[in-house]
Amino acid sequence: MDWCNNRFLRATVAGVALGIGFVVPPLWPAAILGLLLTFDLLKSSHWSIADIALGWWLITVKALFSVSFFFSVYPITWLGFSLGPLEPYLIAFYWLTAAIWIGFGGAVLFSLFAGLRRLFSERVVLLTTPLLFVVSEIVGALSFSVMTYGPGGSVNIAYSYGMIGYHLADHQLLLHGAHLAGAYSLTALIVLVALVAWWLQQQQKRVLLILYVLVIVGTSVGTIPIDTETKTPSTVTVATIDTTFPKAWWYTATGSAAIDAAQQAMVTAALQSEPDYLVLPEDGRFVPQQTASATQAWLDWAWAGRSTVLVDSGRAVVDDQPVLQSVVYDGLTQELSQSQKRYLVPQGEFLPYFYEAILRLSGNQAAIDFLEEKLEFRVTDDVSQADYSDRAPGVLFCFESNYPLAVHTLLRERPDGFPFVAHVVSHAWFNDSPVLRHQLEAMLQAQAVWNDVYIVVAANHAPGYTITPRGTILIPDPIASGPHWELRQVTIPLPGDSE
Repeated sequence: MDWCNNRFLRATVAGVALGIGFVVPPLWPAAILGLLLTFDLLKSSHWSIADIALGWWLITVKALFSVSFFFSVYPITWLGFSLGPLEPYLIAFYWLTAAIWIGFGGAVLFSLFAGLRRLFSERVVLLTTPLLFVVSEIVGALSFSVMTYGPGGSVNIAYSYGMIGYHLADHQLLLHGAHLAGAYSLTALIVLVALVAWWLQQQQKRVLLILYVLVIVGTSVGTIPIDTETKTPSTVTVATIDTTFPKAWWYTATGSAAIDAAQQAMVTAALQSEPDYLVLPEDGRFVPQQTASATQAWLDWAWAGRSTVLVDSGRAVVDDQPVLQSVVYDGLTQELSQSQKRYLVPQGEFLPYFYEAILRLSGNQAAIDFLEEKLEFRVTDDVSQADYSDRAPGVLFCFESNYPLAVHTLLRERPDGFPFVAHVVSHAWFNDSPVLRHQLEAMLQAQAVWNDVYIVVAANHAPGYTITPRGTILIPDPIASGPHWELRQVTIPLPGDSE
């Protein structure tokens, strides 16, 4: 029993070390310690239920940190009414179960390691651990999608919170390992870095181990020299508007009128400098969306004489299905491009069947009815951006950034490229949680580096920013503001020009 308890304690410490950097980013090097402990546990594991359960527990503990932003939902204000004393319990239940679903990836990790060790030498199997970790994280995402399946969900591998490779977003040099395969190559890289440290430890080369760790941690504040080019790059100016409209305002006539008035003021302010692009946050609803022809007619009238490309999004009903739909309108050519969100937020944008049953059993039928009427969306076949106009940016909705292949998918749909990615975000449910924001930044950094694109973020209930193809985060100063909105503007080079 003492031996089992010791292994359980070591697995718990390893999980904490792997996850603590998601909550306190400067502690990301603890992930290397967590990997060293994990290697020791893998080396002494066998093909048994106990060891597979140990792997599940280890990754579940890690995930408890990465999804801890769920607690920032409390108190739930965006519903327009309270769920009463059950709120904290429901949030804690969702936090715990989400970590459990992700934890199944740990069970797969330990199973694969034990299985391969039956076929190959331990040294060979240890060299496969970078790949095994990547596979296990993909399985964790798959498990999450299965357990949160619902009318607006699908079985996918999009959910990437807690991928240990995201810790390297805080390492300005190793972040560039994302050039190979984005977040997946970052996970393989941090495991490889830890493997070298583990080998030095096994060889009792303590001095080299200390120097190695110091170099890894010390270079985390380094930068990549920027090559200078003699040509003058072609640039575009992108205006973004960050908002803090309370979500519940949309549910009343008075609140909707207040948002409409603020939108007119903020768009007017943004257009004064005649930017090339204007990006509003997710579900901005500046453009009334009915039929495509009605939307086109409204924009031809409201945007007449303007060359600015407008990027907006909002709730729309298409073929009797509620969808979150983008509107990209080129004022110069009067071209309208539209697509719909392809990955929806479980709980926030659709009710997973499992959690709907929990709400029903807890006597919250009113909440179910409200969510189905006001907040639920569906995913249709109209998610591709292949037919977007040449000047239109790629549009990445909030939560779609979770999928490590999201920007890669946009580039496959538009092989000729696009000027930049407009990432439209809303953190209205999470009260701008630092834990959530840091992980989303890391996701976007990995995607920007891998795909060599600029990503411009316009956010609701969070500050907007821009990420360069080198993974650098730029936060432009506000140039105008009003009640519940701030206007920012950034100048970026067009693809193919220097940074």
